[in-house]
Amino acid sequence: MTDSNTLGLSVYKGVAKFASPLKEHQGQRAVSLGEEDSTRIQERQGHTDKLRNDGKLIWLHSANLGQSFVLMGLIDRLQRNYPKAHFLLTTTERISEQVLSVRLPKNTLHQYTPYDTPQACKTFLDHWQPDLCLWSENKLMPVLLEATAERAIPMLYLNAAQPGRSFAPIRWVPGVARSVLSRFASILVIDDVASSSIIKLGVKPERVFVTGVLKEGSSPLSVNESARLQIAKQVRGRPVWLASFVSASEESMVIEAHKIAQRSTHRLLTILSPLSCNQIGPLSENLSKTGLNVARRSDPDSFTPLTDILLADVPGELGLWYRIASVSLVGNSMTESGGGMNPGGPAALGSAIIHGPFVENFADRFFRLAQVGAAVEVLSVESLAEAVSELMSPDKAAEMAHAAWIANSEGAEVTDLVLELVAEHLGVAGDVE
Repeated sequence: MTDSNTLGLSVYKGVAKFASPLKEHQGQRAVSLGEEDSTRIQERQGHTDKLRNDGKLIWLHSANLGQSFVLMGLIDRLQRNYPKAHFLLTTTERISEQVLSVRLPKNTLHQYTPYDTPQACKTFLDHWQPDLCLWSENKLMPVLLEATAERAIPMLYLNAAQPGRSFAPIRWVPGVARSVLSRFASILVIDDVASSSIIKLGVKPERVFVTGVLKEGSSPLSVNESARLQIAKQVRGRPVWLASFVSASEESMVIEAHKIAQRSTHRLLTILSPLSCNQIGPLSENLSKTGLNVARRSDPDSFTPLTDILLADVPGELGLWYRIASVSLVGNSMTESGGGMNPGGPAALGSAIIHGPFVENFADRFFRLAQVGAAVEVLSVESLAEAVSELMSPDKAAEMAHAAWIANSEGAEVTDLVLELVAEHLGVAGDVE
């Protein structure tokens, strides 16, 4: 197997050493065209004002927003296994700050990928000192990846496709692709064609895994099983829907939709979970003026067979309500001030999904669900009430819920393999400081 001293890679690194001025010029031009963030262009030189936290740091890299969503879902899974670890997400292309503020997982920082020049890569790695790299872009950056390998940082290549145009910049120097690919401890390829091509480049077959495409998914939210059994017993035989992440501007809409749907759906129970805990006091007061029978989760004795609306005022119980309700409205999506919330929770737990038109924060996920018939978009109080009533049909709700579960679970086996490979390099889940 070739090593870092091959002539091809040495030539490439030598050329890259003198490319920094050109890269800087290209960066300034990109800023003028709006393709780069002028306030963060220094990150292309490897610099950042963000601090590296103590402990293990897992670095994940992607090309663009779409790939980043997949890695953000993977970070959510990794956080469950390594709650004390921190994460760095790098991207080649510019990403909206608004999207990052909504979608970036906790304990995760974002930085733009440094130029593939020796000094920029050194500055980047000196600062971040990652313990593991998960690479998910088909375009390889030889200088950065070689510098990472020289520091004995394990690297995994995810979603690797057949080498094509993205390999063109490094194919002009013989041996570079082989040298760089050999640095990955494992390469997860999307199909047999990609596997064959990468093995022909000289990668050992035992390092290549044909897995299919890694996709974004959500793990089921946790639940107190005794609480679930108790609530399930209390609501048995009743049609139940959940209005989750309900913003202050949507409260009256949910209440009115309940009243309309109640006319055709006998004994309908609405579980109302507000977006913010700050809403609970005013919302409780408003509910008391509706003429409906209202109960609060924090007062179990108030919940009876006559309850119309159950106010879910105990934090951290969405995993419970998604399991209880056969239909869920994913709120913060009915008014322009919303933007949507993550539909992964109900999708992972078998609840049919309703949402409003304003879901730009999670447009990719709602689009996937709509493609498989797992979500219904509503535009008004009347259409919300109609959707609730129609989805109280067990067959229809079950069909949608199953489609949502399938869409959410696609790629789960790939994710499990990634977690196994990560554990080989970082240790058993839960042991990492």
